[in-house]
Amino acid sequence: MRNQWYGDNRDLVKWSVLLHIADLYDAKRILQVAYLNPTEFPTIRINNEPHPIPAPIIRRFRNIRDAENIKGSMEIKVFDEPFEERESYHRKVLEWLDSYSEGRGVVILDPDTGLQPGVPNMKHVLDYEVGEIWNSLKPGDVFVFYQHQTNRAGKPWVPEKKEQLAKALGVSKEKVLIAEGFKIARDVVLLYSQRN
Repeated sequence: MRNQWYGDNRDLVKWSVLLHIADLYDAKRILQVAYLNPTEFPTIRINNEPHPIPAPIIRRFRNIRDAENIKGSMEIKVFDEPFEERESYHRKVLEWLDSYSEGRGVVILDPDTGLQPGVPNMKHVLDYEVGEIWNSLKPGDVFVFYQHQTNRAGKPWVPEKKEQLAKALGVSKEKVLIAEGFKIARDVVLLYSQRN
């Protein structure tokens, strides 16, 4: 995820789905692993002179931690460390998730685009990382995965990613459910499964 995209229509879908899933499964908290990639905002121009976007504006309109201010019956926490080195980031995520051991939780992995493609990069989460995070969850926790559309050729993309996620979790594809808001953001789904 990048701060420059925080607060768009995809976030309306994502956070609406997360709150409904948390209510549906009677979760005590939502834990977002943001996979935050560094963002450099372009400058604005005033009278043909470049000026940076002021930090208070970025904090007000593009602050990923604002999700923690959503009022509701559950706590929301965001893991927003920069996603710069894969192995140490993954270890820190596992430690962070382990620190929330009381009560049922919803854990969302929120990378830029989703599960690894043929050639993975820092916009994706690797299958083995998904499996390790899944295995670290307590029975009853709900695992949610943000998945962006993988192709632009009009071919179905959701079933393939659903199957890939099920394989990474080590569950049947029937255990992975789909949430979407295609009338708001047609290029994203949230795939989810409850840990038994």
